Amino acid sequence: MRDSQLIQQAYRFALAPGADQEAFLSSCCGASRFWFNQGLALVKDRLDRRAAGEDVRVPWSYKSLCSEFAPLKDEVCPWRSEVVVGSMQAGLEQLGRALQNHSKGKAAGRGVGFPRFRAKGRCHESVIFQRPRLADSRHVMLDRRLGPLRSKESMRKLVRLLERDEHARVLRSTVQRMNGGWVISFTVERSAKARRAQRPDAVVGVDVGLARLATLSTGQTAANSRPLQAVLSKLRRSQRQLDRQRRAANPGNYLADGRVKPGPKTWAKSARMRRTEERVRRIHERVANLRREQ
Repeated sequence: MRDSQLIQQAYRFALAPGADQEAFLSSCCGASRFWFNQGLALVKDRLDRRAAGEDVRVPWSYKSLCSEFAPLKDEVCPWRSEVVVGSMQAGLEQLGRALQNHSKGKAAGRGVGFPRFRAKGRCHESVIFQRPRLADSRHVMLDRRLGPLRSKESMRKLVRLLERDEHARVLRSTVQRMNGGWVISFTVERSAKARRAQRPDAVVGVDVGLARLATLSTGQTAANSRPLQAVLSKLRRSQRQLDRQRRAANPGNYLADGRVKPGPKTWAKSARMRRTEERVRRIHERVANLRREQ
């Protein structure tokens, strides 16, 4: 089979790690954040030296960042054997993508800020595992120190694909923390889908509209479901509620006209505010999933 007949497809599942497994994943994500900050510090130092007139090379991609740190990784990170190799790969890969996006945004005339250093709890946390193995439809093996990692949802669809398609293989997996939980994304190379009509001789006209999703020539109609609009309305209400709670708990941080005062501030959070923030985070995740499915 030619390579042109192979496609890449992503699968994502929610995970249910144990306490020890979650601690190991958190350590790996912390190492990924460490490599991101180390790479960004190197890039900023090289930019400053170039601005001072020195002829230095500034790494601006994942491959160039790896080349810079390859001879120094044991010196920079003597504890790297305690985490997986994918921690370094994830951190430098994300930095390289951020630098490329910065350049593309500037070239397009958009106001794109330069990448910033990452802090725990305030950034996207992820780690890459290069050789994942599906033990069954509910467990995946990523690292011997991690053990079998259980999935909250069945991975039967992916397992069956690997069994029936001789060309299907998992290229890599990425574990990331999302809204207090963990998800795993598989990048799978597989044969192109061969779709066949179940009733090739049956013909029907379809008119796609706005008031209704579709109207068939037979007179049947399909309603236009609007789950995203309903969730966005719920998100707006929750965000307004959170803003009212924040203003009530921190009146000294606002001006008389309602704007936030400039300068450093200390924000107090009540238990009710924390519950509202958690609800807003869950709604944001729901919105992201609905947009992905459209």
